[in-house]
Amino acid sequence: MIGTADHSDTFAAASGDDIVVGNDPVDLGTATSMTMFGNLIWFGPLLAFVAVGYTVVVVCVSIWGEIDTSLWVSIAAGWQRWPIGVCGFLMIATFARMFVVNGVTRRRLGDAATVSLVLFSLLSGVYITVGFVIERFVYDANDWPHMNDERNLTYGAIGYGTVLLTYTAAAAAHFVSGWLLGVLFNRDGDIVVAVLCIPLALVPAAVCELLLTVVSGGGQIEALGDLMSMSLWISTPITLAVIVGAVFVARRITLDVVVK
Repeated sequence: MIGTADHSDTFAAASGDDIVVGNDPVDLGTATSMTMFGNLIWFGPLLAFVAVGYTVVVVCVSIWGEIDTSLWVSIAAGWQRWPIGVCGFLMIATFARMFVVNGVTRRRLGDAATVSLVLFSLLSGVYITVGFVIERFVYDANDWPHMNDERNLTYGAIGYGTVLLTYTAAAAAHFVSGWLLGVLFNRDGDIVVAVLCIPLALVPAAVCELLLTVVSGGGQIEALGDLMSMSLWISTPITLAVIVGAVFVARRITLDVVVK
């Protein structure tokens, strides 16, 4: 079992009684492509399935029902941050052993996870935003009301830019929470301690849910509870600051991941 933490870009490969020390055999681009495509194997088809399912629902409702609000919210946008959290968890649960037993350092794993966080978050944000844009054109062409009046988004560059920013931040928060959870259950130590630390790992996702929660049926990201009046221009930077801090912690404790 390889369980010692590494703090450099060197690796040690054991063969019998011989230990060979060298530079990390995998560059960041290669490592990131492995973590990205390893997750896109299931996440990509999920996005395609959602897009097809959304199209079918819109057609069916337009024929046999009545469209009076955004369907993209409930079918795609409102829950997509949760699978992104699974992607974060798999950074450790799936790729830690694959990397380490092949001589790739845990530091490189942390680097690849960080880049994957950025790319998956952007992918999610762009996917959702493009969906809203396409839905807007379809609804306008058929003279369907796009949003409930009390939850109407401000469209145009600023409106869609806000949607992109906030949904990307939401995805990043859940990714890093998943990453932290993956590390918790792949470290030496008492399993009870790991379980007790679960609430700490969920802090980024919890902050997102509190400050940037997607309101089902409205398509708008707004604050909850006592924070209802907080501007997105305040809540979003707070969420981003929590994400950055959580990524720093995740990268550090990834160095202590145990491979069994």
